[in-house]
Amino acid sequence: IALPIVPDVLLCLLALVVPGRAARLFVAAIAGDLVGSAVLYLFAVAYPSAAEGMLRAIPGIPDAMLDSANAAVADGNPLAIAGLGPGTPLKVFTVAWAGGPATPIALAVGVVANSLTRIGPALVVACTVGRLAPDWLRRHDQAVLVGYAAIWLLVYVGYLS
Repeated sequence: IALPIVPDVLLCLLALVVPGRAARLFVAAIAGDLVGSAVLYLFAVAYPSAAEGMLRAIPGIPDAMLDSANAAVADGNPLAIAGLGPGTPLKVFTVAWAGGPATPIALAVGVVANSLTRIGPALVVACTVGRLAPDWLRRHDQAVLVGYAAIWLLVYVGYLS
């Protein structure tokens, strides 16, 4: 059993606590996105129906999302997979990319753009709060954790509904 940690959730929490390390952690997360997307891309090229079946088994990924991702990447524009806030997961775009006309290099550009636009804004907010109010965050650490969890829970409940 694998229990993945959504990168933006973990990164933003770490940025609240150690904002000075956020950039390094973000670069590591982008590197992880690149490696994970490369592995998934190769799997999807070799076993397209298995890759699509895997996506269909994930809660919150309806068939319409797969169709939309296929349409979005059809012209091979790597910026098509960039977006703000919750939306089509990178894994869905990666599998769609494997069936399209574009190159893996363009996918890598798209992965970086996706990470910058999806995770970057929330990370900037978390870093700003972490730098401006470190003492307050430490004094209210339990309340901050509960509030932080509640915010992300609401984001993902909204996303999955």
